[in-house]
Amino acid sequence: MKIKLILVALNLLFTFASCSDRRTVIGVSQCSNDTWRQKVNREIKIGQYKYKNVDVSFCSADNNAKRQVQQIDSLVESNVDLLIVAPERRQYSSAGG
Repeated sequence: MKIKLILVALNLLFTFASCSDRRTVIGVSQCSNDTWRQKVNREIKIGQYKYKNVDVSFCSADNNAKRQVQQIDSLVESNVDLLIVAPERRQYSSAGG
């Protein structure tokens, strides 16, 4: 269900982007590079191929939350038009764990 929602949103973005001559840049921050994330990235690339004015930048944090924050900051600084973030789902305790 999640991937369908992501694909619908991307399809809408790609459709709106195709109505303009302006380049649209999408940044994708993945928490890891596992099989699921690779599949999502492939689906996004398939959508990208339909539109000549859309660029996609992918990055993977390799299960490192601090690295992902740095990558997200870098994508924001590069002025992406859309930022997709797939965060790690681990629970962190502020009490020392």
